[in-house]
Amino acid sequence: MELKCDALEGKTVRWSKDGVVLQTKAAGYGTSLLIDLVQQADEGIYTCDVINGKGTIQASYDVTLKVEGQSKELETGTPVVM
Repeated sequence: MELKCDALEGKTVRWSKDGVVLQTKAAGYGTSLLIDLVQQADEGIYTCDVINGKGTIQASYDVTLKVEGQSKELETGTPVVM
């Protein structure tokens, strides 16, 4: 599963889940958050903060998994409908 957060270079991108910081990166290549093997524990509110010297802009994803039938292992890049 990929959660996207686009930002121009010169800024910092900080990802958190349910208020706990997961990663902080310099903006540019690779600012998306990737979750390879999606599990029930991955449900929650994911927030992307784009930070520069003038402030912070925030965007959030509310991730809820819906399992129909038997569960399946997803490969990286597999589209997930939420």
